[in-house]
Amino acid sequence: MSRKLPAALLLSLVGGLAFTLLPLASPTRAQSPPVYHAEYLGAAVHVAAMNESGLVVGTGSIGIYPRAWVAGPGKPLAYLPVPFGFLSSGPRDINDQGVIVGVISPYSTTAFYPQPARWDPDGLGGYTVTLLLTLPGDNRGTAEAINNLGDIVGTSNYQANLHTVLYAPTGTVNLPGLAAWPPLAINDQRVYVSGNARIDLDTLLVEDLGVPPGYTGAQAWVINAGGQVAGELLLSGPGCSQQVALYTDGLGWTPLADCGTSDSCYDVNDQGDVLMQLANVPWLHLSTGGNHRVEDLIVSDTGHWTVNTNYNMALNNGRELALYATNGGLSGIILLTPESNVVCQADLGFGGPGSLQLSLCGGDLSTGTTADLMLTGALPNGLAWLLAGLVQQPTPFKGGTLVPVPFALVMPLATDGAGQASILGVPGGGGSYSVVLQALQADGAQPKGWALSNAVRADVLP
Repeated sequence: MSRKLPAALLLSLVGGLAFTLLPLASPTRAQSPPVYHAEYLGAAVHVAAMNESGLVVGTGSIGIYPRAWVAGPGKPLAYLPVPFGFLSSGPRDINDQGVIVGVISPYSTTAFYPQPARWDPDGLGGYTVTLLLTLPGDNRGTAEAINNLGDIVGTSNYQANLHTVLYAPTGTVNLPGLAAWPPLAINDQRVYVSGNARIDLDTLLVEDLGVPPGYTGAQAWVINAGGQVAGELLLSGPGCSQQVALYTDGLGWTPLADCGTSDSCYDVNDQGDVLMQLANVPWLHLSTGGNHRVEDLIVSDTGHWTVNTNYNMALNNGRELALYATNGGLSGIILLTPESNVVCQADLGFGGPGSLQLSLCGGDLSTGTTADLMLTGALPNGLAWLLAGLVQQPTPFKGGTLVPVPFALVMPLATDGAGQASILGVPGGGGSYSVVLQALQADGAQPKGWALSNAVRADVLP
């Protein structure tokens, strides 16, 4: 006997009019910015990265030696261990399992003979450190980025002879032909960014992201799960040398603000929010519309937090921010948490072929909360389809995997010029039950004519 999709979710997805197709809200529609509360993590100055649980890594100092630290919600800053004979360390990235990668050195700075390292949680609140091996004959290297699959990418070199490598569990692997493309960040689709390119670890193909007319170059820094890349467009005019921009498939580079001499990008999350510096001031660009000065979004019971961009910053999918700030006589790293923190429903994977990325983020889908469904990476000005079902039964389909099988709802999604579509304000409540969502779109560029998004499990609460 067939199972019917709960009416509550049907009503939610169609805005309260069951089986009536409504105009979809534009994903660029302005939305109120978050209001942040600050948690002081400790006296350090540099942030390297942050994961989805709010764990932050960065560099401070023990005496004269720079040292890697980790901190998070309710977890004050703690320095990470180094092996015997090593004096300095610096983190580069952290994944959602809490594994940290970076560099260590036997000298007083990691600028001299850095060695790649990994820190693993020990289950007791601490970390164990492992020295990763460079390629035979090399005497230095870096572990630059890690994803949730455990892929660690970095460099291995002797003098000026540099290699781009994958630090795999079975040993260090030289990535042929990629010496000129050292990694900066990597996503769970095993795509990393370097220079002005995306590089696929599965195919080792380098995709040049191009430069829009009127610009002299582009620099990619970070990449999200949907393949969006944030960085800067470069110019040669006086007082206007770089401009923060976001690269989206089908759209290319889109400037996010006016240009300046020190404007730069620091992080991007899976919703397409970008943390950036404009005229030496931290700003948050929301994918739902608008640029917001971070300092203006902070509420504080005592004093005023002045934020600073000189030491890097980080952003996650919950729109938590980590950065250096001062408040009276207090200075160090603060974790900024939105009053109503964003909850993203579980990403089940199974995305592809194509670059469609589906998310459902906002409240926790309990009574009184709402969430926004967002589709990115689609063909612009086209039509995609949202499928929903109660059963998670991965089934081969058009070169990919269809997850909600059988599906009980098919709904059209009209994409805009950026290849995005959304349903804003999906209400929660009426649970408990789970619904599996997935989007697909006819795409002649794919081998079998269809692109499939990742699947999302929406857990609807009472």
